[in-house]
Amino acid sequence: RWARRAVILAPTDERRLRRALSLLQAAGDRAGAVQLYEEFARRLREDLEVTPSPETLSLVRSIRGAP
Repeated sequence: RWARRAVILAPTDERRLRRALSLLQAAGDRAGAVQLYEEFARRLREDLEVTPSPETLSLVRSIRGAP
């Protein structure tokens, strides 16, 4: 819950997003992590016309591919 809140409070801070994604993955909520990433990526695309950093993309790929 707090990880998601941190991303809401700083909606374009990828460092916070990566931390939140890692925490969600560690808690076993891969679907929640991917959903949070998708919302973040959409916000970046729509508001700033940019894409997430390579570090963030790598983390999401590992979360999606994790068993």
